[in-house]
Order: sequence, then C-alpha cells, then structure tokens
Amino acid sequence: MLSPELNSEAKRIGRRIGRRIPLGFADDVTDETIRQEISRHVLPLAELVAKERRPFWPAMMMLVVCFLFAGILMAQWQENPVMRVAVLVIVVALVGMGVFEVSKEILSRRSQDQAASELAERLYELAYTSAWNEIFHRDERGEYQTSQEIVRPRFPAPDPISLFSSVSDVRKYTAKWLKHLGAIDAGPATDGAFHHAESRALIGMSRLGLRGVRVGAATLIELSNAADTRMGVLFTNGRMLKPAALVAESMGIAVFQVSVESSVIAPLNDVAKILLRAVEHNVAPEMALA
Repeated sequence: MLSPELNSEAKRIGRRIGRRIPLGFADDVTDETIRQEISRHVLPLAELVAKERRPFWPAMMMLVVCFLFAGILMAQWQENPVMRVAVLVIVVALVGMGVFEVSKEILSRRSQDQAASELAERLYELAYTSAWNEIFHRDERGEYQTSQEIVRPRFPAPDPISLFSSVSDVRKYTAKWLKHLGAIDAGPATDGAFHHAESRALIGMSRLGLRGVRVGAATLIELSNAADTRMGVLFTNGRMLKPAALVAESMGIAVFQVSVESSVIAPLNDVAKILLRAVEHNVAPEMALA
C-alpha cells in the first residue's frame, strides 16, 4: 500500500517528465524516452524507501553471543553424565536461538526486498501513467504544432574553427551551433558574459583546446547559473570529468562532443539526446523545456 506522500511524488515526477518531453515524436520514441526518464527519477526513490529498514548486525550479534556462552559452558564440561547432558542441551539451545534469529532476519529481508520490488513497480506505473496523461493534455491544449503545420528553418552546422580563434569567433561559432539545434534567434553573447551565445530558450558555451580540455563541475554550475530558466548547452572537444557529468545530468545541461575539424557533434548525455530528437522532429527547443 503506497503512502499518500509516495503516491503524490510519483505522480508529480510523471507530470514533470510529461512536460519536459518534446511533442511531435513517434509514439515509440516518446514511450522509450518516458521509460528512461522514469528509471532515472522514480526507481532511485523506491530504492531509498527500501533502505529504510533495521540493520542486520543485531541478529549477528545475537548469534555471536550465543556461541560465546556456548563456548563458556563447554569449557565447564564435567565428568558427571548428568552435567554433560545439561551442558549439551543448553549449548544446543543457545546455538539454535542464534541461528533462529539470523534466519528470521534473512527471511524478513527477503520479504522487504519483495515489497520494495512491488513498490518500485507501483511507483513506475503511477509515474508512467501520469507522464502520458500530461502529454495527452498538452496535445489537447494545442501546445505545439507538428512539422506538417509549421516548417521551421533549419540552419547548417558551422564551418570548422581554428583552435587559435578569438573569443569573438568562438561566440559566433557557438551561436551557429545553437541555431543548428533549433534556436533560430541565437546570437553571440555580450562582452563579459560567462557563456558564448544565447537565445530565448538556449544558452551555449564552447570549451575547446588543442589536446582537448577537461570540463569540471564548476564550469557546469556557472553555466547553469547563467542559464537560469533556459537550457544550458555545452560544446567541447575534450572530455567530461565524472563530477561534471553528474552536475550536467542533474541540472539539465545538454553536453555535446564536437569535432572542430569536421563540425560534427555527438550527444554525451540524455539531455543532449532529447534536444537532438526535438531538432530531428522539427520541434522548437523550448518545447523540450516544457
């Protein structure tokens, strides 16, 4: 039986997922995206609830104590047959008591694991249904137009850029990538800005280096702060450090690996994949933020 808090949280996560997924995808693409997002957000919630159980060490301590007392009694073994029988009975009882406590705890944990699995399935079902309901409601409200109703201009990828280019050229290069990703109003950022380009829906930054650069968490945090309600987009020819990758995922920043020689980008996280799907289906990037 789900608590009202867990019930509401699962539905809230589902609605949030339904608002974030761009409309206009094929049903199988939307369904797969929903399932991936639920796995990322709902299943950890179930695991967190499952961890709220009593520790295993008391049962083990009980077994150790029983064996300890049994050892002490065995050390008092007497030649008297009656005493031997009494000691043996007590030893068997103590060992049996310890084994019983450990077995009971193991069975209890198996039952809890099964309950946690059922909880995860129930949370998954609630979030999945809520996500689809939100998508259907958005469709009924007419929050988007399909590619057959409106043709958005498609901008080509920018020309290759030299790694010795000026900051001004890097800003123009980043703005062209944002345009390529559907932000048709993108332009270079102003002097002094932390980022390189921006539009109504996206804010972009390029981290390029001769031998590739390492992108740290601080860069992603700064970009997220600058983005505010917009989606942050990072282009790099280097590699992401693990903390930076976690920050990008949690803050909804799209990260792309870029080849400056051939002007080709590849998504490095799920947020970037969603943005690319929006472009492929002729959906404005701001719909990915809905």
